[in-house]
Amino acid sequence: MRMPRHLRRTAAALICLSLAAVSGCERSVTQPPARDKQALAIIERARTAPQSLEHSGIELHQAELALIAPGQPPLSVTEEKLYAAFVRSPQPDGSLVLWDKATGRSESLPPALTWLTYKRAGDRHVNVNFDDGENGYSFLARAPDRISRRTIPESERMKGPTVLAWLARSLVEDSGQASTVRVRGRELTDGVLCDVIEISVPPGKRPDGTNRDGKQAVYYVGVFDRLIHRAVEVHGEPQRRHYRELSLIIDPAFAAQSISYARFESEVRKLLGGKPLPPVVATMQ
Repeated sequence: MRMPRHLRRTAAALICLSLAAVSGCERSVTQPPARDKQALAIIERARTAPQSLEHSGIELHQAELALIAPGQPPLSVTEEKLYAAFVRSPQPDGSLVLWDKATGRSESLPPALTWLTYKRAGDRHVNVNFDDGENGYSFLARAPDRISRRTIPESERMKGPTVLAWLARSLVEDSGQASTVRVRGRELTDGVLCDVIEISVPPGKRPDGTNRDGKQAVYYVGVFDRLIHRAVEVHGEPQRRHYRELSLIIDPAFAAQSISYARFESEVRKLLGGKPLPPVVATMQ
């Protein structure tokens, strides 16, 4: 089936957006190994910045795009699962573009209450998540037969708003594994002046012994608040590239609302159209 013209345009625009965002980062691979002291100092300040926020309201915008070159083998079982919700756009040259966009809302209140709603453009399904600091509850509209509950290990509990703290942790981990860490300069993103940190991570082994793909990443760290406002990454072989962009718009006028399991239940009921709540099922992850 040929993809509608407006979706082809959207896919093409996403390609241009992703390539432009990571182009400087991909070029950095050819640079001699370097760990810029200025970049490391910015990263250290970004590591602790989320802890200074008592509460937060954040709008999330994510775009993902995979580009499979002409003549490549069909998607593997793992890739089929990964890209199940993506829009597929075969190109005239025989390449395949797969893309998805998502929007979300993250809120946090002390001491450790967090809320996240997440809607994908590909399959239009919504995820709702609530954490009380010890247990995480999630409901996926594509699997309406259960509410999942997961005990959060001590090692995974975040200091500060979860999304911001998770991004700060990712920045620290990437920089620790990187062969190149440098400051590209300062740029505006959504009106926020940011230090732009480029990181190149070579292929290697994860702590659990599994293989880690190499990747290039760009983090936009606020000059004044030291929070991460945007992150872009690319990984995979040149014939099977995967791009991801995540932008955060932090609401300075956020008024704290109730974050509770009762609110979570109410949101799930709305998604179910008033039907009874499904059972809560304990999961390992």
